[in-house]
Amino acid sequence: MEILDRHLKRAEPGYRFVQGKKYETHFFYNDTQKSVIDKIKTIVSSKTKAFKANIYLDYVLVNRQTGEEMAFTEGFNTNVFKKPVFINSRADIQDRIIDYFSQEDLLSKISFPSSAWMVKKITGFQIKLYNRSHTLGAEIEIPKKIKENKYIVSNFGDTENKCVFYCLAYYFKMLEHTS
Repeated sequence: MEILDRHLKRAEPGYRFVQGKKYETHFFYNDTQKSVIDKIKTIVSSKTKAFKANIYLDYVLVNRQTGEEMAFTEGFNTNVFKKPVFINSRADIQDRIIDYFSQEDLLSKISFPSSAWMVKKITGFQIKLYNRSHTLGAEIEIPKKIKENKYIVSNFGDTENKCVFYCLAYYFKMLEHTS
């Protein structure tokens, strides 16, 4: 019931929500880019787990010679990011999604300069949020199998998610001792 209430509160003309097993999709129709940015902020700020995100565009093309129109929805070549963006902390939401999406000229993402077709209008936006298992901003737990492997040095204590740097430091320290 709680989930239904949450989704009914979001129900508004021009908005649709679909929950899948691996990701959720939010659809915004006939909305401005600025308005969609505000709605995306609201949606992603409620997330407690890390996630990946991508934004897709729905648009209408018009033929320059004939005036014929063709509508395109999410699919091939309508994504804003080349591949989904990883969001591991609250700061990533602003840096990797909101700032980029705010500054991006969306028409440049779907231009066809050598074609008879041109973009007439953007009719909708979709944001897909792919679920990940760890909490936003949380430490990543090193698997027990790695910790207990006698051939892997893993007793660094609190690594603050900088295991690679600790490994490099250990390696260079060992080089100093052997030289």
